[in-house]
Amino acid sequence: MIDDDVRADVRAAEDLAGSTPIDGGALNGVAWTGDADRVVWLHPAWQTVEILPEHVRDALRIGRLDLVAVAFACRATGTWRPLLAGVNAWCYGGSEHGVERTRRVLALADLETRLEAAVAVLDADGPVEAYYLLSNEGHVHGWGPALFTRFLDAADRRESGRALGLDPALAGAVNGLVPGSDLAAADWGTAEYAFYLGLLHRVAAEAGVSPTSVEAALAAKFAD
Repeated sequence: MIDDDVRADVRAAEDLAGSTPIDGGALNGVAWTGDADRVVWLHPAWQTVEILPEHVRDALRIGRLDLVAVAFACRATGTWRPLLAGVNAWCYGGSEHGVERTRRVLALADLETRLEAAVAVLDADGPVEAYYLLSNEGHVHGWGPALFTRFLDAADRRESGRALGLDPALAGAVNGLVPGSDLAAADWGTAEYAFYLGLLHRVAAEAGVSPTSVEAALAAKFAD
């Protein structure tokens, strides 16, 4: 459970996300109907990660729809390691180093327990609580926010207030949208994630599109 001081910061961040001015020009030319699947090509070394779906290993490509399908299968089996592997493949893509890092995380003795706990909190209390858990006592060694927010995004079943992935490009998008915002490129606090979620859900409501579409469109516009 989020401690009282952090919860106060989260509430303030959520309030700010709902009222802060947005630079309208930053959204000029954004295509809300872009590629929400965001397919990534993989390094051949990912073929050796047998926990990945066979079609992903054969084609050496993975998209967000693949992650959602893996998450659905994980809910059926109660085992979440395959989703972690899929998320890491999607995030690391063509990096051979990412394969080795993923192997080390998958080998952690208490990994499944920590993943199950995170999903239970996500389902019961929402993505901000789950983010706090994975950033603190439920942290998985070697697995940072740019990875575990993508895990939460794929695993989340809710329609309203759902999780979204946050990575350096999307942090840069927030800085481009909100005058004076200065999100770092990594290691965001829980209140910063709450602000990010609130802002993207607000933009989605104002644009009449899904939060996932907003995330994909901003990732495309603000990509390095």
